[in-house]
Amino acid sequence: MDTVAEWAERIARRVAPDEIDFAADVGEAYAAGDGARRALFDRPGTEPGGFGPGSAAGELPVVLAALADTGRFIVHALSTQDVGNLVAVASLLVSLRGARRPPADAPDDARTALTRAYVELRDRLRAVGLPPDRAEHLAREILEEMVTDAVGAEDFLRRLDGGRR
Repeated sequence: MDTVAEWAERIARRVAPDEIDFAADVGEAYAAGDGARRALFDRPGTEPGGFGPGSAAGELPVVLAALADTGRFIVHALSTQDVGNLVAVASLLVSLRGARRPPADAPDDARTALTRAYVELRDRLRAVGLPPDRAEHLAREILEEMVTDAVGAEDFLRRLDGGRR
């Protein structure tokens, strides 16, 4: 299975289980760009240029768009040396799950990078119309999934946006 299809399914399994059956197709269409990507958002009855949860077949296209828009922050966080330290990552993720600031004893680079990636992704999800609680939940869950396979996640993010990263 292609990296984009695999990661789209992983993300759907984690945050949009109702969309697992077509997640691979949605991921590949998004990564293809142009008309295939536009078709994910063009739905009868939506305003031209409208973008948000109501304009797509589900949340997954919106999530993929947010990931493409914030990928550089996530890639930076995933490539930070201390993200390889599972203990540091676990404490950072626990702090995000509890909606608290990362612990003071977490390595500065990892704490700063992961917090920035979380905030950027959360804010992008809010900007497309997701409720704040849902945006926070999605951002945490997606980042938790990505740190379990940082190399694979970086490859996915690069491919998702046509290798422009």
